[in-house]
Amino acid sequence: MVSKKVLEYMRYFFRILFITFANLIAIPAYIVYALLLYPLKKYYPEFYWTHVEPRLFQALLGMVASWLYSGGYKVIESGDDLTSILDKEALVLVNHQSTSDVPILMSSMYPKGVSCGHVTWVMDYIFKFTNFGWISYFHEDFFICQGKDGRDQELVKLKKHMLDSYLPTGKKWIVVFPEGGFLYKRRKSSQQYAQKHNFPVLEHVTLPRIGAVKVITDSLYHDTLQNGVKKESSVPAERKLKWVIDITIGYPDRDSLSFPGMMAGIYSPRHINIHYRAYPITEVPHDSNHLQTWLYDRYIEKEEFLEQYYNNKISMNDTDKVIRHLPRLSEQEIKEDYHGILFIHIFYFISSYVFWHAIYLHLFTVIGFCFSLIF
Repeated sequence: MVSKKVLEYMRYFFRILFITFANLIAIPAYIVYALLLYPLKKYYPEFYWTHVEPRLFQALLGMVASWLYSGGYKVIESGDDLTSILDKEALVLVNHQSTSDVPILMSSMYPKGVSCGHVTWVMDYIFKFTNFGWISYFHEDFFICQGKDGRDQELVKLKKHMLDSYLPTGKKWIVVFPEGGFLYKRRKSSQQYAQKHNFPVLEHVTLPRIGAVKVITDSLYHDTLQNGVKKESSVPAERKLKWVIDITIGYPDRDSLSFPGMMAGIYSPRHINIHYRAYPITEVPHDSNHLQTWLYDRYIEKEEFLEQYYNNKISMNDTDKVIRHLPRLSEQEIKEDYHGILFIHIFYFISSYVFWHAIYLHLFTVIGFCFSLIF
């Protein structure tokens, strides 16, 4: 009789095998589609970025969501009801605890329709060399180098990306992690900085950096000053930022999971909470000092939500009782779209099968021939 431990390891093995297979069929297929559709992207960019690429990208998010669902990791959402602003330009601020934050966020976005394909992700440069990074390159996300050296230059690049990529591609949301890194890596330095400058010392989040937030809000909403003279923004009114969406992710018992561990299913099934707060862009200050205060206030609020959630088992929805501009959600589990996810896997499997015979085999033959000449 097979022991329980052996069955458990077999489950890990087959989950890893399935997810690896899904990556091997989906990522190359997405890249091939992006390359084959380049003429459409070049000559009919509005159609490509509105109707084609977002659906390919949404499908990949659906795959990621299915990996979480199948492991028993359920996402519970609460806070402001974002339904009415899914197609509005918004800056999304998210606390950052571990590698699982991104798939949790993707799982919350996927059921919201094709709008999740109209998202620009601002992420650490190191992710450019991961499987998700390869997708992000063609999706035209922004990779930012962390650290003091070259920070100003990175912010200049970010502004250029907003104007040259975000606006022309018709994206709607911009996802930023203002803490600049994982909680466990930045907590100590953040607390030392807070003590030195008389700011609140936070335990469950860190004090955010305002650089990227200011560049994005200045570029896409506020008028700017040039040589002391007010210069009106060149961004069309219909493409200016409309909202700032503040998202707080909370893991049961402060146990922020790792993405590889979730994919393998080594953690027990659990509910992970994600809480939304939306603010009109008109409420966001322009000058650096007031913007810093406003942004710090948001993270002090996150600290309170997570403090109550972790220590007193009070949901973030019960702690956050302020009614702002949008209707409120009751706490609800994000439902799995089994038919949609099944269709996504079939679509990418068939695509991969066709590309294997039409492209991959010939490409491997050429590569093998080149290696034979060298070796």
